[in-house]
Amino acid sequence: MIKLTDLLKELDLRGGDLDDHITLEQVLIAFIEDFNLDEDEFITVSKGKFNSDVFTLKPSIPFNPRLIKKSIIIADGEYEFIVPSSYRGTLYLINSKGTTIDDYVIGQVDVEKIYINANSGRTKPYRLPGAEIHLTYVSPKYRGKGLGVKMYTMLLEAYKTIFSDNTLYPGSWNLWISKLAPIGLQSGNFIGGEVGGIIVPFTPADISDSSLMQGIGVDHLILSTEPPQVLLDIKQALSGLSLSKGDYGIYESTTKIKVTELDVIVDESASIEEVIEGADLMQMVGLNDDDNYPVIVVATQDALAVIREVGDDVTLEIV
Repeated sequence: MIKLTDLLKELDLRGGDLDDHITLEQVLIAFIEDFNLDEDEFITVSKGKFNSDVFTLKPSIPFNPRLIKKSIIIADGEYEFIVPSSYRGTLYLINSKGTTIDDYVIGQVDVEKIYINANSGRTKPYRLPGAEIHLTYVSPKYRGKGLGVKMYTMLLEAYKTIFSDNTLYPGSWNLWISKLAPIGLQSGNFIGGEVGGIIVPFTPADISDSSLMQGIGVDHLILSTEPPQVLLDIKQALSGLSLSKGDYGIYESTTKIKVTELDVIVDESASIEEVIEGADLMQMVGLNDDDNYPVIVVATQDALAVIREVGDDVTLEIV
């Protein structure tokens, strides 16, 4: 039997909604396989074209949740995100009151855990732990009832920091912007983007600009309810500045410059343009092709630097 993850690779899908590509039947068959249920009880096998096996879910078969060995990631009332004992990154959203398998399994999300330590798995800038959300699916009968938002907020509560994939479908983009971003704009929280290996905060103007993920080049959206101090420091350093309005640009050095070396160049420069030339900086993300910024953010080898030009004075702030 084909696994859901294999099917996704076959369809070459990443990031966003599965609703237009994956059926509830496929999700339920994957659930049956993942939780080692008796396939003969729920699935019929027939022959299709070229004598291949065709798997079909039997309709409305009574389901006893006690049959499965599960771990609960997070619960909200009757809704639970569960995984089998052999967790592999796929979470199933279930309605604990469901009496048939298609009423019990109502959603699915594919996530990748992000770790503090590279020895444990994939990491993000500043060793920010959390979960990257790749794929989501909601049962047709539950769509239009706010369940998609609930899935994300439950994941946010479970992992404290969530990242989008690097490709968002329009529906997922709208959910991030209209429902999730306002959470990140609240005091003490963080909404921003991973761009060029660093993380920057978003303003209300940024989150309303759909070109961020396309024209400007944001790799991932980030939402955190427990941001580490370094993110709060970056948020403070760039307070009031909008990436989408061209208030600053993001640069890196082609020579892997250290922040102390960059500081010397800043001291010897009368403008940001001179800093860019003297440090051999290259723009990674921004709106202005002519390097005409009053503020630039520079990813050095050992720190993040915010450089400002005010009149004839150029300053460097280490974050």
